[in-house]
Amino acid sequence: MKAECLTCPALHRGFQGAAHPRSGRRPDALFDEVRVTPGLSLDGLMCIAPDVHALGTVEATRPYFKHLAQLHAEYQADAFALGHPWRHLSMGMTGDFEIAVEEGATLVRVGRAIFGERRP
Repeated sequence: MKAECLTCPALHRGFQGAAHPRSGRRPDALFDEVRVTPGLSLDGLMCIAPDVHALGTVEATRPYFKHLAQLHAEYQADAFALGHPWRHLSMGMTGDFEIAVEEGATLVRVGRAIFGERRP
């Protein structure tokens, strides 16, 4: 049996600040690990903004999306230098995807809009 060389594309959950419960790590910390992890291709960043209902308005998600878009641009050259495509910015869900697209999202997650609410 011959082993195949596979590459797994992945999005890194972008750091949104220590107070954010769904926050990831800064991309520069991740790059050190990726250098020694064969078969992993970083395709960009993703985030989940705080819940729209908790924030009060959809517009209140904008700073989170704007911050991630800035991180995506800031680390693009580093990702390219390591040979990663770094082409996607995944942010925004059914309740806030319009704001995310305005801030530069290339991927949105709109499952509830397509399939409806989850059943318990």
